[in-house]
Amino acid sequence: MTPKSRASRASSRGDGEALLRLAVFEADATPPLGHPLCGGSVPPARRIVDRLSARGLVLIP
Repeated sequence: MTPKSRASRASSRGDGEALLRLAVFEADATPPLGHPLCGGSVPPARRIVDRLSARGLVLIP
């Protein structure tokens, strides 16, 4: 997996204190060729048709 991330702050107070931090991420979640998928209950990956990606965000108090 190759994660990429960045974070920013959001504030609604005039004093500059952050109320929440927001972290976003993106990662390539494609299993490697030959990997025993689903704990071995599915035949190992032999080719990559479409890469899998994981994207999300986290709110940090």
